[in-house]
Amino acid sequence: MRSSLSYFLRLSEQWARVIVLCMIVCGGITFMITTLTPKVYTAETTLGITIGGAPQYEPPQSGIAILYTLSQLIKRDVVLQPVAGRHHLTVAQLKDMVTTKPQSNTLTVLIDIDNNDPVSATQLSYEVTKSFVDYAINQIGTVVQFNIIKPTVPVNPSMPHPTQSALLGTLAGLILSLAAITTSEWINGRFPQKN
Repeated sequence: MRSSLSYFLRLSEQWARVIVLCMIVCGGITFMITTLTPKVYTAETTLGITIGGAPQYEPPQSGIAILYTLSQLIKRDVVLQPVAGRHHLTVAQLKDMVTTKPQSNTLTVLIDIDNNDPVSATQLSYEVTKSFVDYAINQIGTVVQFNIIKPTVPVNPSMPHPTQSALLGTLAGLILSLAAITTSEWINGRFPQKN
């Protein structure tokens, strides 16, 4: 037991520089890559839905079912086409930017747009929501009422996170260096043998 402990202490002293170097290199490379990656901003528009005069804070079960159906309709081509045309995008490009998130136990849907420009993300989020409301009113009629809460321009990017990525890269460097050391010691037959 004592020889194993002294062996591992000697091993950690011998390989300490390699471990630290691997951690610094992996963390640094990860930080550089995520710093150079284009920033993505997420703008979020809230769409409140009232069905047949029911208050938003007490959604009936049928209202929740309608909510999920409506949230799927937001990404239909007929809804996205007018917005895509105004912004010189294809419908497929705009569809890739849109995420809908129905909120549980409420009659609200969050419409998120991811874009490299925070102002464009905000504008697209609002316009997609407005286009959907116009479409829904023409198709559904007056059974459903909509309340749009305009998005604010995002200040911080939603991706990437260089510091978080660098920490994960540093952890990966530690794991890789320990795996390399273990493999090297095992191949050279220097692990202590049980007697």
